[in-house]
Amino acid sequence: HGGFGVQWLSAGTGNVAACWTGLLPRRVPFTGRVLRDGYANGHGVRTQVDLPRCSGVEMQGHRGFGSQLPHNSLEAFVAAARHAALASVELDVRRTQDARLVVHHDPLEDWTWRPSPGLRTGGLPGGAEVPLLEDVVEVCLDGGLQINVEIKGPEEAAPCWSMAVVDETLALLRERKALSHCRVSSFDRAVLERVRELEPVLPLGALYKDPPADFVERVWPPGARLVRGDSVNIWSEKVTCEHAAAASARGLHVMAWFSLEASSLGFEESAEELSRLVNLGVNVLCINRPDLV
Repeated sequence: HGGFGVQWLSAGTGNVAACWTGLLPRRVPFTGRVLRDGYANGHGVRTQVDLPRCSGVEMQGHRGFGSQLPHNSLEAFVAAARHAALASVELDVRRTQDARLVVHHDPLEDWTWRPSPGLRTGGLPGGAEVPLLEDVVEVCLDGGLQINVEIKGPEEAAPCWSMAVVDETLALLRERKALSHCRVSSFDRAVLERVRELEPVLPLGALYKDPPADFVERVWPPGARLVRGDSVNIWSEKVTCEHAAAASARGLHVMAWFSLEASSLGFEESAEELSRLVNLGVNVLCINRPDLV
């Protein structure tokens, strides 16, 4: 976020909009180990939304490839890397009982990760295996994807949660030289403050399902230092043009994220809904249906 730029790339028979809103320009032609396929290169027929080409909107795959593949699975992140319109992906980090960082939405504190597939019982929708964070990061870096790392805060379902998950996640990203390709988001303000303390130039994303009146000031009070890439990440059904205006006035950007739960009537994820959000002033769309773009 901040300094949005759009680069139009010729891909097969069509043009693909892609941009990076963090610390590096995005998106260069993919040269990693995950090869593009005909779908990513524009061959074949797709139902798409024709977003305004001057909008500079970043398309982000929710939990990898949204509802199209098992959530937070390696397969989903490989597919996202192959999809030319996706500039970034969102993923969820959890810490297992044996202190391994894995990519999974729900708590796994009573689950032990082992390197043998036969012993990995933490199933995902569709039966995919729970991947290690380090493996997902490698796929994303190889695929030229930027990474929105969501770190969960304390919750009733995770009584043993500690701030160690934040420290260890940042340490892993640092070790993998991935920090410049990442932003960290959370619903928990203490998590964001800890990230700011340890990595003050790492972009933050403040997550909200229903933003309060002081949704900006809760994370960025007057006088707070802003980082290029800082954003407010709001549920698509609640984001308004007033939110976009308030964020823009503080130098922030707005992400609209779609829930994987059933949408309210009139807010279903569709080409029309994506266009509506763009017209509100949204800068990033975290989507479950990459087939729309």
